[in-house]
Amino acid sequence: MLKPKFNQKYFVNKHSQLSIQCLACKKTRTFPIEILRERQQAIKVKCSCEHTFTIDIEFRKHYRKKVNFLGRYRLATASVEEVKDCTVADLSLGGLSIKIINDESIAEHDELIVNFRLDDQAHHEIERKIQVRHIDQKDRIGGEFIDLESNDPDGPLLF
Repeated sequence: MLKPKFNQKYFVNKHSQLSIQCLACKKTRTFPIEILRERQQAIKVKCSCEHTFTIDIEFRKHYRKKVNFLGRYRLATASVEEVKDCTVADLSLGGLSIKIINDESIAEHDELIVNFRLDDQAHHEIERKIQVRHIDQKDRIGGEFIDLESNDPDGPLLF
C-alpha cells in the first residue's frame, strides 16, 4: 500500500467542488465542498479500493507561492519617510504575507503600502496596497491586495 510522507493538498475549484484522486488506484471522486468546509484539520479519506490517505484542503482563491524577498512597508496614511524593512514570505494573485520585526502599530484592517522586487528576469519592482487580514504573533502579517493592479492579467505577479 502506498504511504505518502506528507498529506496531499487539494484546492477547491471555482464551482466549490473538490476532486480527490486515490494514489493507489487513480480513481477520482468529486465532492461538494459544503460537506467539508467546517473541517480545518487534515481529513482522512478511504477509497473504494481500501487505500487510506490523508488530505489537506486549501480554500484560497489563488495559489500561494513561498518566496523570500526583501521589502519595505508603511501604513498607507504614513509618510514615505516612515518605511520599515520586511521580508515577503509568500505571494499570490490576491495577497501576500510579510514578516516584520517589533512593530506593534499595525492592526487588522489597517492599510499598508508594501514594496519589493520580484526574482524574475526583469526584477520587477512591485508596490502594492494591502489590507491587513491577520497578524500572527506580531511578526507575520497576511494581507489582501486592495488596489486595482492585482486584476491586471498581464502584470508581473502572474506565476
